[in-house]
Amino acid sequence: MGRRGLSRALLAIGLLAATVGYLGLLVRALVIDTSTTVDAATAALHDAEVQSMLSDRTADAVVSQLVGDAVVRDLATFGIDVRRDLAPVAQSLLATPEFERAFADAVAQLHRRIFLDPTTVPSIDVTALVTRARAEATAINPAYAQLIPPTATLSVRLPSDELPDLTPLDQQVTSTRSLLLLGIGLLAAASALALSAQRWRTTRAIGRYLLTVAGLQLLLCIGLNMALARSSGDAARIMRAAADAVLPHLVQPAIGPLLIGVVAIVVSVRLRRSADVRVLADGRAAFLNDEDGRPTEWTFDAVFEPEVLRTAPSVASYQR
Repeated sequence: MGRRGLSRALLAIGLLAATVGYLGLLVRALVIDTSTTVDAATAALHDAEVQSMLSDRTADAVVSQLVGDAVVRDLATFGIDVRRDLAPVAQSLLATPEFERAFADAVAQLHRRIFLDPTTVPSIDVTALVTRARAEATAINPAYAQLIPPTATLSVRLPSDELPDLTPLDQQVTSTRSLLLLGIGLLAAASALALSAQRWRTTRAIGRYLLTVAGLQLLLCIGLNMALARSSGDAARIMRAAADAVLPHLVQPAIGPLLIGVVAIVVSVRLRRSADVRVLADGRAAFLNDEDGRPTEWTFDAVFEPEVLRTAPSVASYQR
């Protein structure tokens, strides 16, 4: 394998390793890192679809856990609709800071259910709001002071049956492996650039690669957004709302490869022009200088010149 072939092989290996490492870091930072998911929980909580789903599930939890299904059936015979009475109470709980913190903890459990432990059952523990719920229910109907115990527990279960199991991803995609692959890729690309006889070609290839990575990253964001928009179910509502907060963090890293790729393309154009100028200069010097590099004076051969002129085609021969 010659120098040119070795440079191309190193470049291909480097770009491949850098791609895998870069994608691994993105996955770790945006998907597997719990803090990013929890940060998106606040935005998801204020989404209209998520609010509607949580309101219904919280109302179900308030009715079944604080009053009890048997009592609800007994009160229904007297014309008392417990669900209708307590639905506004459940809605008011969603606006409290305690519910927001509990929801963030539940989203962390949801994250753990997807990536770490599929046996985790995510739920929103709002036992701290039982006293408030009891007081608001009593304000609606004093009978609830007797029906709702002050020391009850309240937990709203989040949907998890529809969620995928991505636990192998956490085992395979680690920060150490991703950084190692990215380092190997950068080192191989730098070696390829150093060995390349035409560095402008290698620089252009690196620039095109970076532009391709940035473009695919942006297309990935669009594809994920379209896929989530078509999904259905209660879990999909939370995932769509969380994606609205997470996807911008996936778009931002694409700006770096995009800008560096543009710079690399510009540098490759300048390098090519410099190489062309050098080649022209070398050719002109070889044509106008002798073997020792001294300027050569051109003279006509007095014997050869008349013969050349006599046998040269005349202008009239081209006018027939």
